[in-house]
Amino acid sequence: MCISHAKEKPFRGYLAYLHEMGDLDEEEQEIYDGIGREFLSLLETTNMQKSYKMPILIAFYNNGEVKMEVSEEDVLHAWKEFFETGTNWKDLRQDITYEEFQKITDRQHLSYAKTNPIHFLKESGKGFFVERQGCALALRSDLKEAVRKPAFVRHMKDIIDYRTMDYYRRRYKDTEIN
Repeated sequence: MCISHAKEKPFRGYLAYLHEMGDLDEEEQEIYDGIGREFLSLLETTNMQKSYKMPILIAFYNNGEVKMEVSEEDVLHAWKEFFETGTNWKDLRQDITYEEFQKITDRQHLSYAKTNPIHFLKESGKGFFVERQGCALALRSDLKEAVRKPAFVRHMKDIIDYRTMDYYRRRYKDTEIN
């Protein structure tokens, strides 16, 4: 029922929903009252015509040890791991074969990550994603305290997982229709 009413976006603004229900714990309330809520809201609503932003966000998430900046190596590792999972490789290009995907060099993967999701996160990320010397992409410094909170980390992970699942649900639904 919820998914059939996609314009209502019931799973976006989850922290605000918990706030309205009076279900935030103390740490979540601190996040809600601060810059963390804005950042999490951005992750919930960022445009996802493709899945390209997810591996970049996964690099920042860093298995629960959220980073304030990611290196090219961090991006490349998360990028390749994401697109090597299942049939995610099909998202790189509409006409790509698995054999062609396997021939993509690390340099080509990194170049694509920089010109697409990294570029667009900087452009449309409401100033949260910034350039910083010596890294592929960084977060605004005023997020430093928020990203250290376990509740923030949990919500960030939930958002990444949900947005990835929702993207693929929509992609496969569109494939069935066509």
